[in-house]
Amino acid sequence: MSDIINLNRVRKNKTKQAQKKTAERNRAVYGLPAAERKAAQEAELKAQQRWAQNRLDDGVEKKKVDDDQ
Repeated sequence: MSDIINLNRVRKNKTKQAQKKTAERNRAVYGLPAAERKAAQEAELKAQQRWAQNRLDDGVEKKKVDDDQ
């Protein structure tokens, strides 16, 4: 005996799959708007600067090595 299939669920899943495929294609074509890209880059730079400012030194001075020796 075969399984019972809910046709509404099948139809909705088919629609969702088509929408996902279209969205994936659009993401590849259009990507992020320039304003969002710039905002993301600025946020990343700000986070890196904040990290560098809060970095703790290990207390050991590094020796400079001269190539002449």
